[in-house]
Amino acid sequence: MPGLKKAGPTTWKYCNIMTYSMTKENGIITDFDNLMVRTHDFIRGHIVTACQRTDVRLPAVDAVNEVLRKNLRFEDIFTQLFGLEAEKVLVSYRVDAAQTPYKAMDGGEEFFSRAHDLAIPVVIVSNRANLLDVRLKQADYNPAWFLIKEAKPPKPSQEAYSEAIALLEGKGVKRLKITIFGDHPDDYLACPDDLRPNFVAVLTGLTTAEEFEKVGVAKDKIWQKLEAQRLSLT
Repeated sequence: MPGLKKAGPTTWKYCNIMTYSMTKENGIITDFDNLMVRTHDFIRGHIVTACQRTDVRLPAVDAVNEVLRKNLRFEDIFTQLFGLEAEKVLVSYRVDAAQTPYKAMDGGEEFFSRAHDLAIPVVIVSNRANLLDVRLKQADYNPAWFLIKEAKPPKPSQEAYSEAIALLEGKGVKRLKITIFGDHPDDYLACPDDLRPNFVAVLTGLTTAEEFEKVGVAKDKIWQKLEAQRLSLT
């Protein structure tokens, strides 16, 4: 495979533009929304349903996307889109939102299945973690592959990953061998300074490659999507 070099026994690495030599002392921290599952598609679709139920005017798609790009608290999405009618739409949205399945992002299940097969511990860190175990099952992920931590304080605070980092270190993972995956600049800005070089931006959300580069992510650390073939043992 192009770009691959031997990295010694029992190592795994990301392939393609840039090669990372990764040993069994490595771990992964990943975002959830719009990286593992199609959260924005879900929210947009459910907003349409909620507006139909309540006879509230549906915002333009571009207006919805612009609000979603801000990575706001969930309730604040509705405040910005609907103003005084936010509570009415939110109540309608929640009628069956929890029971409506999330869909996995293309390549996500294969990528994390591969990480599990390679015995790489994975911690999901999200600003909203209350239904994560349910959403994982809905999207056909195996919850046993993951540990889950809510970001406290929320991203983009550089303390957001502290509990996840400590959890991985407790499992024998070396701090500087933790790779962090995210689809939004807040995921990168939340990285402690010493781990920012380990961040991989994934363009499955609404953030462009140029926007990631603007905040400091190197071009060779920007992926179009998660791909299982980027993980291999040598």
